Amino acid sequence: MGLRFARARTRIRTRVIQGLWVALFSLVFLFSTVVMGGEAFTLRLRQAYPLADGIKVYFDLVDGKEEQVRDLTQDQLELTVSLGKDPANVAEVKPFVQTDEGVAYIFLVDLSKSLTEKEFQAMKKAMGIWVDSLTEKDRAAVVTFGETVQIAQEFTGDQTVLQKAIDVLHPKDMKTQLHRGVAKAIELGRRSDPNLPTRRAIITLSDGREDFTGGMVKDEVLAMLKEDRIPLYALGFYRPPLSEEKQKYLDTLGEFARRSGGDYYQMNSTSISESYSKIRRRILGSYVARVDCQKQVMDGSVYHLRLNLSQDGKALSDGLDLRLLPVVGAQEQESPGGSGKGWFFLGIIVLIIITGAFVVVFFKSKAVNSDYSVDEIINEDESSFEVEKPVLPGIKLKIITTGKNQEDQAFEVKLVDRITIGREKAGNELCLKDQEISRRHCEITRQDELVFIFDLESRNGTFVNGVPIAGRHRLENGDLVQIGRTELRISFSPEIIE
Repeated sequence: MGLRFARARTRIRTRVIQGLWVALFSLVFLFSTVVMGGEAFTLRLRQAYPLADGIKVYFDLVDGKEEQVRDLTQDQLELTVSLGKDPANVAEVKPFVQTDEGVAYIFLVDLSKSLTEKEFQAMKKAMGIWVDSLTEKDRAAVVTFGETVQIAQEFTGDQTVLQKAIDVLHPKDMKTQLHRGVAKAIELGRRSDPNLPTRRAIITLSDGREDFTGGMVKDEVLAMLKEDRIPLYALGFYRPPLSEEKQKYLDTLGEFARRSGGDYYQMNSTSISESYSKIRRRILGSYVARVDCQKQVMDGSVYHLRLNLSQDGKALSDGLDLRLLPVVGAQEQESPGGSGKGWFFLGIIVLIIITGAFVVVFFKSKAVNSDYSVDEIINEDESSFEVEKPVLPGIKLKIITTGKNQEDQAFEVKLVDRITIGREKAGNELCLKDQEISRRHCEITRQDELVFIFDLESRNGTFVNGVPIAGRHRLENGDLVQIGRTELRISFSPEIIE
């Protein structure tokens, strides 16, 4: 009887163990199905940042429930990249949290009275928690918008300084310049300071309202997002009931977020603090890929970067436009013991110095038996050589100046990227003698065939056709611009010239 009972107990134990193994394998299979292709994924290219010898690409994998798919390896991510018409080599792919990089955060804060004092304090508390969690390599800045747009705090890693900048904020304005605020945050995010992390993110809480007369329009912000975009993570809120006008403002905010490579979240029952935490987890849950550029020249040209991912026979793709500018001050990384490249370049420099000294001695000896001075001989010799400069595309721009203290003058320039106008010669392409013009008053920029003018926070402002502008404003052919007491008639053709 006891033996029969023992055997029955053994059989039951065996079946239980088998059942547990079956359940375990089922869970493993279910996990791999969700992660490895059993569910529809979305590839989202967040940001790309040019380096001296390549590009850093930040991207997300999102499942059907809008949850990030994390911790996949480079072997699991069959990733390919093309830059323009040419394929590019993917050197490395890893989750962002496995790198030693930081993030440059930009807190974009609405100072209008859209938020109640209680809600505003909750937002400040959420930003304070975020600041407390910054790592050693993180940086953060604060931009405020309301009736004016200001950089309340430049990028810094000092948590005490950031907290003080946040503490003094309070809702006070009746008007809102959201569009100019987003533009200012984008410009700040495009900075290339030496110690600034390459990963950038803008975070804002807003109802999307833009009601400032003469402010930037929606299309101007969208034009800025065509290339070199900075991800905007936006929390949208409204006071019930949700009217058609309120929905229109929120739709615009959502469009800014999606076009920038960021995300839009509609505030509901979730607290402000939890919403900010969710955005931070989202930013840190991305992947980063390092892409080598062999055929592309860093000459300011715009390339279309496309990211392709194959997953169990399914193809995902996303892309963005990126301007490859020369990286100033880029240096080769060397090991503590030095490298062969360093000695090679040192040898080249020494050889150039010796050759230069020989040439000077030669010309001096030539000058002794000549009727010409040494300088004349050297200048004559140099004139026979022409340095070929790269020709960049641009727009032919004509500026005619008039005004109470200006003689009518016409200037013709080729607008490749931007020109600056001001009172001082240093740092300005166009210098005007008008004491009511600021030292650096405004700049005119080109975005493909479009031309914009941007007020550089001048003392007396910039007017287009008699209307004051705030931030960047699109120019039309024949527009009349007034700065100080000087009027500028701007004429151009959208045709790109070489």
